[in-house]
Amino acid sequence: MVEVEVFSINIPEEPKFNLSDLKSSFSDDIIQKVESFRFEKDQLRSLISNALVRYLICEKTELSPSSFRYEVSENGKPAVRNSENLHFNLSHSGAWVVCALDTDEIGIDIEKKNTIDLEEVNYLLDNNEKEFIQATPVKERASLFYSIWTAKESYLKALGYGISGPISPGSLEIQFGSNGIVLFIRKNKVDDWNLVPLEIDPDYSLTVCTRSKNIKKEVTIIDIQDIIDAISH
Repeated sequence: MVEVEVFSINIPEEPKFNLSDLKSSFSDDIIQKVESFRFEKDQLRSLISNALVRYLICEKTELSPSSFRYEVSENGKPAVRNSENLHFNLSHSGAWVVCALDTDEIGIDIEKKNTIDLEEVNYLLDNNEKEFIQATPVKERASLFYSIWTAKESYLKALGYGISGPISPGSLEIQFGSNGIVLFIRKNKVDDWNLVPLEIDPDYSLTVCTRSKNIKKEVTIIDIQDIIDAISH
């Protein structure tokens, strides 16, 4: 059985690499999408995300960087053309970009544990989750919320949906048991997906959603310069 893997890039506050070298590796349509972001830091995250996917797919398949092309599913989920047996999903937050690889559909979400206002995120939570968070010490609530949220978001992304899709986040319930995370949809237990939290940074929450039970527990960190060197050739 092929092992599910998660790879990541830590984005430095002051990148030492040449951004133009990275841009030159991509087609005009990707650059246009990248430049549609208003802020430079968001453009950088988008560009690095694309670079990470290209690097990983080309490493795992016989595709060359020049033949790499995206396609989009009916739900709007991106995939790589001519790479039916390898699926990926991306997420980024703060200083991290992460990518999960699997031979089946997969979802991943990373979130920085910022301070939260429970009133503002109530619509994302099931009633039991709201009570669970309220019963948790105040200083631990943000961490608990992001553990719940990244689990939900990774599941929705594995299905190819967003939070505005046909399954509302509030209809999902996450429970933390002795055997791991348990997911319910409208009170019905979901048995065909595995939600696995992974450690990457104490200030971040990261969860992967996969049908596989064979998941590498360590996140592999890749240096951005190694990626630039590989995809530029």
